[in-house]
Amino acid sequence: MGTYSYLKDKEFLKSLDTDSNKFFWVRIEVLDSNEIPIKNIEGRVQPGSSINLNGNSSVRRTCSISIIAEETENDLTDIENLLAANKKIKIFEGIKNNISTQYDNIIWFPLGVFVIVQPNISHSSTGCVIQLSCKDKMCLLNGECAGGLPTSITFHEYEQVIGLRQCTIDPRYDSTLELNNYTIYQYNNNYYSWTKEYGWKDEKNASSVGEMIEVPQRFYDIIQTLVCNYGGEDLSRIFINDVPLEIKQIVRYIGNNTLYYNTDTGMYTTDNSYVLNQGEWKTFNFNEDVGYVYTDFVYPSSLVSSIEIMYVQY
Repeated sequence: MGTYSYLKDKEFLKSLDTDSNKFFWVRIEVLDSNEIPIKNIEGRVQPGSSINLNGNSSVRRTCSISIIAEETENDLTDIENLLAANKKIKIFEGIKNNISTQYDNIIWFPLGVFVIVQPNISHSSTGCVIQLSCKDKMCLLNGECAGGLPTSITFHEYEQVIGLRQCTIDPRYDSTLELNNYTIYQYNNNYYSWTKEYGWKDEKNASSVGEMIEVPQRFYDIIQTLVCNYGGEDLSRIFINDVPLEIKQIVRYIGNNTLYYNTDTGMYTTDNSYVLNQGEWKTFNFNEDVGYVYTDFVYPSSLVSSIEIMYVQY
């Protein structure tokens, strides 16, 4: 079942779809907290089972399944604890294969990972009747099954202690350094600090080491923190798309003298004697935009939550 090679066999899938005698099955793959499979349960689908999609809701997929799992084909020991509320499961739809002996007797189609919201399990002489109401993993973030905030939490910034790093080579020319704005870099008896917006700055001493500063939180990190810490999702399973780490920030000139920019070399200067040199120069005056720098894509204002609500202060 692992590779699902039949999903690429168009002719086989077309024949399977047009087969007039279909017999449907369901496989429930019980998962642990890290979504590692711990047990499989298979059974025949009962009328009324469905998976619903709603693109206008934060919880886009819900399902209601009812199956009969035969005792002879499944290990149903402790089934009530395995299929309990808030447990994660992976659901597969199975269709009996009457088309080709190249593939297994039942063709399994993965339908995704769900969270059990309401389980109902009963035993009879014919087997174990399992009825599950499930939702996709968004219910772990919106407070239905998890995602509740225990107290007021500040998301837009975090506290960071300024540290000291002693360098064996001049940090201004060390391309291997991972730079940040909460470290003082020492080289011999010289001290430097760095920011993305302004680059390197000379420091007289290391007196700021040990001070607490507030560092703006990036959008990417806010989302990751919410999903991991308050939604209970493992970091290895969090994929955040279309949220950049950095954005372009406009730079505006506020000096008194005319600023010259060489379009060939990328050099900026206020010394008009350089303008006589080779190359094309552009001029900028006070309060004009001169270009941009890359800066962290951070939340621009205050984002603080309480237990009941989350409010945004502009």
